Amino acid sequence: MMKYPGLVISLTLLCLLSCSGNREGDPNLREAWMSVWIGDQKIGWIYTLERPRDEGYEITERTKLELSVMGQAKSIETLTQSENSKEYEVRAFLFEVLSEEHSYRVEGEVSGAQLNVEVLTGGEKKTEIVHVPDGAYLPFSIGRVAVLKRWKPGDVTRLPVYDPSALSLLDATVEVGGVEELTLPDYQGDATELSVEMWNVRSTLWIDQSGWLVKELAPMGIEMRKTTRENAMKQEPVEMLLEILTHYSVPSEVTIPNPREVKWMVVELTGAEQLPEIEDERQFIVSTNPLRLRISVQPQEPGEYSPEDLGSTALIQSDNELIRQKALSIVEGAASNSAKVERLVQWLYQNISKTPTVSFPSALDVLRSQEGDCNEHAVLFAALARSLGIPTRICVGVVYQAESFYYHAWNKVWTDGWTACDPTFGQFVADATHLKFLEGDLSEQIKVTSIIGNLHIDVIEHSTALD
Repeated sequence: MMKYPGLVISLTLLCLLSCSGNREGDPNLREAWMSVWIGDQKIGWIYTLERPRDEGYEITERTKLELSVMGQAKSIETLTQSENSKEYEVRAFLFEVLSEEHSYRVEGEVSGAQLNVEVLTGGEKKTEIVHVPDGAYLPFSIGRVAVLKRWKPGDVTRLPVYDPSALSLLDATVEVGGVEELTLPDYQGDATELSVEMWNVRSTLWIDQSGWLVKELAPMGIEMRKTTRENAMKQEPVEMLLEILTHYSVPSEVTIPNPREVKWMVVELTGAEQLPEIEDERQFIVSTNPLRLRISVQPQEPGEYSPEDLGSTALIQSDNELIRQKALSIVEGAASNSAKVERLVQWLYQNISKTPTVSFPSALDVLRSQEGDCNEHAVLFAALARSLGIPTRICVGVVYQAESFYYHAWNKVWTDGWTACDPTFGQFVADATHLKFLEGDLSEQIKVTSIIGNLHIDVIEHSTALD
């Protein structure tokens, strides 16, 4: 059960760049419909409504994405409501993810130079303070801000943007291009090109003279187009839904008969040049031109851990008493941290149902539902292990399965050194077909979108025997 953990999040984030247009017949309201496409398949829609207020604007945005995951039809919806100044700086917002599996709700309010954020997921509320000395904007305001600030072709500006789905404040780099005439099925007219870089990921937007989005080309082959309500809401037949895992898998020309037994592997990568920190304690660059990596189950250096590797987060609630008590019951009688890790890995493998999900995973939600795919396994494992004082990280990359490399999430734990483990496969230690690209929380995982759709992997050597 494999799924790139940031895939749904990335789709949602890219959709959040959308912004509204004029509503026919009512000059006081602005609204727009966008359709979301991957290749020639429509996967969803975005609706935005803007209402003027005395001190600014109230903006409501809804998105709905419909996908197939391992043959099962899945949908995810988001709701964003925000109060904004006349310059579109955010004053308060609500962001909510509505899926069949898990809940995720974020509320924020600006007070002076700080943004007070509350996150509700898994039935638990967490708060944090984000310093915004220069104010902040939500992603869908970028086009309108470009018009209000009268940015000209060639201008390059950094804009503080708060992303409620990844709980991150970042500088978006916006470069203004030229004006061109666009011809779409439901739109024809001049549009200004904007190049927007966020999370080290670049998207190209075309906005009309009022700053409302007309078209967007985003990573992962995603395209958004201005359309009518009727065309946006038109449902595709279930059999036409995009099979997301297969679509983004990376086929291998080399068959690996027993991938879970592989002890070391050498691969040649094309399209991964944007991942400069690809080396770690178990994978090393053996050549740069071409780029070749050697992955081994035997770490070559212990590495170090940081306080963040033991920390509790909005989605990894390691300080929750339910999490801690469950972890203690699982590892009862285990004398060493390695033995505890083995117990945790096997408990998740045997007790968490391997069910494809489309959600923002929360460790508490997974503990209660006891189902999910690789991301749910990795998040719950991290919470359980950290609650026991075992440093743990989430790894994002690909793993070999059924003649292809699939995007996947697993963990690494520190027990006198870092060791990779995979609770989805019940592995401690994880086999060497696990090729890691990044590690960290949601804001880090999203960076993988820069290579999805551009990655090619050649297996040069592999072995089930240790060196």
